[in-house]
Amino acid sequence: MTQIVCDYSKKVIPNAERNVNYVTVLDKNLSMDASAELELRIRKKMKTFSDYSLKNYREVLKSTLDSMCK
Repeated sequence: MTQIVCDYSKKVIPNAERNVNYVTVLDKNLSMDASAELELRIRKKMKTFSDYSLKNYREVLKSTLDSMCK
C-alpha cells in the first residue's frame, strides 16, 4: 500500500483517498485542512488585485503553494 504524505504538514494521511481526505494541486498532495488553508491564502492575495484575471490567479496559486510546501 502506498503512503501519501501531505506536502504542507509533512504528515502521513491515513487511509488516503483522493478528493476524500486529500487533494492534489499541481504536483503537491495536500490534506483537506491544508487545502482549505491554501484557498484562504489565495483569496486574501487575490483581493489585492483590482480586477480578476486567470493569469494572476495561476501565478498566485503557484507562488502560494510553493511558499507553503517548502
